[in-house]
Parts: sequence; C-alpha cells; structure tokens
Amino acid sequence: MVRFPEDFETPFADKLDCQAIQNFSRRGRLSCDYSADVRMLTIKNGFPLQARYVEFSVKGISNPTSTKPSGNFNVSLQKKEDGSWVTLETENGELTVKAIPGLLQNE
Repeated sequence: MVRFPEDFETPFADKLDCQAIQNFSRRGRLSCDYSADVRMLTIKNGFPLQARYVEFSVKGISNPTSTKPSGNFNVSLQKKEDGSWVTLETENGELTVKAIPGLLQNE
C-alpha cells in the first residue's frame, strides 16, 4: 500500500493501470485501486520478492500542478491473516517517484 501525503494534490483517474516492473511475484498487470478518503493506493495481487526494492508503474495519476516538494509517501507491505490485515514492513520517506509526462491535449 502507498499512502499519499495530504499536500500531494492531484486528480486520479477512475481506473488506474498498475504494472509490475521488478521484484514482484508476477509480471505485467497488477490489480490496484485508489481510495481518496484515506489517500491510499492498494496493490492486491503482486507480492514483493526478497529484494531491497520493488519497482512498479501506475498510470492514471496526473502530475501535480505545483513543483513544490510534497510530504512523505508511506509505503507498507501487509498480508491478510485470520481476516485482519497485518503489517509486515513499513517505510516512510524512502520512496522514489518518477513522473513521466503524458500527452498534452486540448479539452
């Protein structure tokens, strides 16, 4: 799960496209969704392999309109155990985000 900082103000598409790039148990498309009320991106069907990092892409998040630095993103690895989510690992701040520009369109 990736929790976005409160000052990261940008629109999200209704449907996101998440892809595993490196160190996931599967290749290609990952099931993911974004919950705006808690500002959280959840990846449901990809499990990190034993590695120091994972790499994935998410299409459907617009670049923010401001270039000012945002607060920290919080990343956690969780699994469901006896009906409850258990946190296995969490990282606050050591997240690299690479924004890739998309097409500019007239609307």
